[in-house]
Amino acid sequence: MKFLIGIVSLLILVLAGCSIQTTVKYQCVDGSFVDSANLCPSKTCPESNCPKLDCASCPDKTETKNIINYQCYDGTIKDSEKECTKTKVELAQEDCPKLDMFKPKQNIIDKSLYSVEWQKDKDYGGWTINCGLTCTSNCRKGNEEGENINYYYCGKNFLDEIQLKKTITDKEGNILEIITKNVVIVYNNNFNYIQNTCA
Repeated sequence: MKFLIGIVSLLILVLAGCSIQTTVKYQCVDGSFVDSANLCPSKTCPESNCPKLDCASCPDKTETKNIINYQCYDGTIKDSEKECTKTKVELAQEDCPKLDMFKPKQNIIDKSLYSVEWQKDKDYGGWTINCGLTCTSNCRKGNEEGENINYYYCGKNFLDEIQLKKTITDKEGNILEIITKNVVIVYNNNFNYIQNTCA
């Protein structure tokens, strides 16, 4: 029994000699190690010497943006072509005078030819006729796409163009704008006025 107690005592001494003890150290800001954080000589971080930014010396930032605008036929500026509400043809018909006061005359030599005679500088609803060599426009039967073969078209050919002119002035008489329109007058087979179009 005494022998057994001796062995147990010996094992306790051996185990006690092999026990591990943990020591906690604290590293201060200055790099030193101490047993407690309260023992550090300084508890605040040192100031860092960061350079100050001089925004006045920075280059300006330039951004380029492409903006495309569309000028419509009526002179207005839009962001897209779809916003233009009137076509070139529609605008040409605006303020287009009705020229129903003329009657085509038959050519004395060739009975198949007809023409319309104009009076130069006469007022036609605020418009005057620009005559070339003569104030006569020949008429022809419809023979182009979109025309009626039973109708006569006067002023359609290049040499027979009917050009109207309107001069816009201010109160003092200064010319602000000169508007010109080419006109085609359409008659039926009996030479009754149908319509006239401006371009």
